[in-house]
Amino acid sequence: MNTDWMTFLQSHTGEAYPTYAQAPALMAQPTRASIRVMGAEAAAFLQAMLTQEILTRTPTGAVHAALCNAKGRTLGILQVHPVCTGPEQEYRLSVPTGLAPELIKTLKLYLLRRKVTVALDSDWGFIGLINPTTQHMNALDLNTASHQALEQHITHDGIIITWEQRSEGPRVSVQGPINVLTQYWTRLSPDTEIVTDWAWDHAEILDGIARVTPETYLHFVPQWLNLDLKDGISFKKGCYPGQEVVARLHYLGKPNRRLLVGQCDRAEPLIPGMEIQLRDDPAMVAGEIVNSVAQNPKSGTGQIFLAVMRLKHVHDSLSIDGAPCTLHPSTLARDNQHEDQEASTH
Repeated sequence: MNTDWMTFLQSHTGEAYPTYAQAPALMAQPTRASIRVMGAEAAAFLQAMLTQEILTRTPTGAVHAALCNAKGRTLGILQVHPVCTGPEQEYRLSVPTGLAPELIKTLKLYLLRRKVTVALDSDWGFIGLINPTTQHMNALDLNTASHQALEQHITHDGIIITWEQRSEGPRVSVQGPINVLTQYWTRLSPDTEIVTDWAWDHAEILDGIARVTPETYLHFVPQWLNLDLKDGISFKKGCYPGQEVVARLHYLGKPNRRLLVGQCDRAEPLIPGMEIQLRDDPAMVAGEIVNSVAQNPKSGTGQIFLAVMRLKHVHDSLSIDGAPCTLHPSTLARDNQHEDQEASTH
């Protein structure tokens, strides 16, 4: 990570958690990294690599996608940001910092002689803003009308502003060159609570947005992570690594595992990859932790999490390392409802 950015983050560390759930909150996002993909064949290259349709995307919107291996297992979930779709094409891939080197290595294996460069941008940073006010919108030069999820705005100085989902209010990610991004922080911070990225992680879990980590690398097919329910897979595009497996599950089968939100009465953090067992039969594995975060940090108890669950065990009594846990199947129903609504508009 850029040392100037690290110094900036250390000097602008806020409280661990927001004081009020609905209040505006600003945070740095040190766990995000940006992979820059550019060149005359950048769009065609990403089209051939990712689960999502890329060729028709424009700089007005980002999209979720997965990078898989030949067996359809997910190496990482990426947020794809089209920056320039003209002759000199450029895309930004927002990925977890810990996975960036492995994802770049995989992408480069497929470059061959394409006119494309793939590189980690160490001079690029991310900040997040939850519950923006009209003053924040003005500081970002955005209109105050309602915005669609993953709608994107690129400023004249190269900052990418993306509206991201949130169950209880909007959140905005702001990314760009560090020397410019620090100026935006200064514009956004007056009268805004500065917090850690706990608030962002908490919101992503409530939204059912999974994050593959080194611990869960190659553990899941995209449908287990609900990417098909969140417009993260195109079933109309051509081949990509793992496409045959992903398409077969869609057309000839039905996922027997899905991503669900849950909570656990455990003070210690839940590590990605931890097993969820049947409470009456601990030897029986019912699911696997994907991401987690403290549920009620002010009281210091409990975790909320995302887990890939075997659907036949969703209504069973469950535990994690001996601590009772419960699931919220309604989150899966919500995602299915969202998919039906999306399908009706196309």
